[in-house]
Amino acid sequence: MHKKFRELGGRFSDKQMTNKLQTLKKRFKRWMDLQKHTGLGRDKTTGGVAADQELLEAIDDTENAIDNQVLPFT
Repeated sequence: MHKKFRELGGRFSDKQMTNKLQTLKKRFKRWMDLQKHTGLGRDKTTGGVAADQELLEAIDDTENAIDNQVLPFT
């Protein structure tokens, strides 16, 4: 992988490439964990955000409560 990257014009040392790869792996793992636990994901057909119906209803309820809240003028 490092050799191919250099052929494409990369100017990083092996240690920098290893660190970057490890960081990307960690971020990807965190992203996958978040998708599993939050109900959010990606619609493979449209490329947009996909969410469980329960999550969408909870968000709608929260937004409606905030919209209906009367705040006093100070």
